Amino acid sequence: MKTVFTMKKIIAINALLSTLLFCCLANAQGVSDLEMTCRFLISKDLGYASISPSGQFQGKLISKNDERVTKLESTIISLSKKFILEKTINGKKVPRYDSKADMIVALVTGAQQELNRYGVKEASFNLFNGMDQLPTKNSSSKISRYMSVYSLLRLKGVSHQKTINQMKSSLLETSLLH
Repeated sequence: MKTVFTMKKIIAINALLSTLLFCCLANAQGVSDLEMTCRFLISKDLGYASISPSGQFQGKLISKNDERVTKLESTIISLSKKFILEKTINGKKVPRYDSKADMIVALVTGAQQELNRYGVKEASFNLFNGMDQLPTKNSSSKISRYMSVYSLLRLKGVSHQKTINQMKSSLLETSLLH
């Protein structure tokens, strides 16, 4: 069976996931959207929380004081500095996001969802940290390109760490950092 993997699918899944997430968690007061997103992503990875097909939040969130929340927030902020805000991907208009952090979360979690559909499981925490390990050029790199290469390698059966290592090596050797 041939795998069809497009950024259009990632964006569509992502927009839905982001909308559901913030609709379900919007009533949280005194908590930043990024903190709430990180708490949800880590809780989901651990099996503590999910969003039902009908859009209902289920489960519980890990504490905002958990060090993984702070680490993931820092990683997403770092990625926001490394990558540009994309307006189009493969000629298709990207939904408007309030910030680069929102776009990065949407694209990475969208790719994660698509990979899950094909049996490739990877924790959100690992995906964000993996992307943060990769070199970029002058904050003009596109995370969608990085996630596309990552996804293609993973769909070919390459492990997470080997994929990150191969990408890092290729980027450094070829200087194609855009």
